[in-house]
Amino acid sequence: MPALAPGDDGICQLIFDSRHVVTIVNFRARDHILLSCTVSSSGITAAQAMLMASSNFMQAAGGTVACMAPDGRLILQLGVPQADCQATRLLSAIECLLDQVEIWESNLSRAAHNVDSAGGELALSLRTV
Repeated sequence: MPALAPGDDGICQLIFDSRHVVTIVNFRARDHILLSCTVSSSGITAAQAMLMASSNFMQAAGGTVACMAPDGRLILQLGVPQADCQATRLLSAIECLLDQVEIWESNLSRAAHNVDSAGGELALSLRTV
C-alpha cells in the first residue's frame, strides 16, 4: 500500500479506536509483513504472559500468535506473505488481528474479574486461532 509510508526504521504504526496501535514491519529477508498489536495487560505479570504465550505451541502453520515482548507486554502478531499483501488482504489481516486482540482483552478482563470475586489466582483458558 503506497500510502503507508514507513519511517526511517521501516516501521509504520496505525491507531484504531484511539486504543489499539498496530505496528507494520516489512521483513524483506523473510518476504513477510509483520503486524503486531499490544494486548491491554490490565495487571498481567510477565510469568502469566509467558504461560499465555505457551498457548502458541504448534502455531508454526500460521495464524495469530501471542508472544511476550522483551519489556513484558503481551503482543499478538500476524505474518502476511508479501506476495499476498495487496491492500484488501492487508486490511483483512489487520481486522483479524484486532478481532483477536479484543478476544484476548475480553478473556483477560473476565479472568481478572473472576480472580477479584473469588480471591484466588488468575487462571486462564484461552485459545488462539
